[in-house]
Amino acid sequence: MANSYQKSLHGTLSSNTANVNNSSTTNTASLQQQPRPRKREKQPRSEKRQRVVLLCDLDCFYAQCECIRLGIDCSTVPVALLQWNSALAVNYPARALQIRRGDSYEDIRTKSNGKCIALHLPVIPISEQPDNIVDRILEEGKEEDKAEENDENIAEFSLIQSAYEKEYHIPPELQRQLFKKEINKMRRPNEGKASLERYRIASSRIFNVIMETLTTHVG
Repeated sequence: MANSYQKSLHGTLSSNTANVNNSSTTNTASLQQQPRPRKREKQPRSEKRQRVVLLCDLDCFYAQCECIRLGIDCSTVPVALLQWNSALAVNYPARALQIRRGDSYEDIRTKSNGKCIALHLPVIPISEQPDNIVDRILEEGKEEDKAEENDENIAEFSLIQSAYEKEYHIPPELQRQLFKKEINKMRRPNEGKASLERYRIASSRIFNVIMETLTTHVG
């Protein structure tokens, strides 16, 4: 009886072992047949594309632009540029008088005892359509053929340079006239829309000069 039970148990274990072995062989063969995911090839460090970011931070930029346009010494004369009744840009001589961004026209006059020059952003009458030169250049650039990219860059630089000279290279006599007309003259929202185009032109020129310098000296 015991021998018969042992033979039966031995047969069952052998059969199960064979089944497991066959299953393992089948699974192994199945796994071997499946395509393995391709490993991502590592690029040599020298071939990786490197991105360079240049941050150009200009303090009280709008105020500096107005000083250049009107022939004001920005290093010694306190200047605050306002939008409506709030200081938007304050140069360092004005900061020395405790004038801060957000100050009203009355605060500026009081803190400086009338010494700080207050100027207002350009205001475009609602009836007029502003000529946004920078936007126009960007839109034209999208439509140009990339094959003509070099010629396009030259034309863009020329347009911005021309707009900059028209806005900022003003004869001294005209500078004096504009200064007398604009100094301490505040504007109201019902007069039109405040325009930043004057400063966008100056900003675009700065980037063009940087790109031209990098192209010339770096390649």
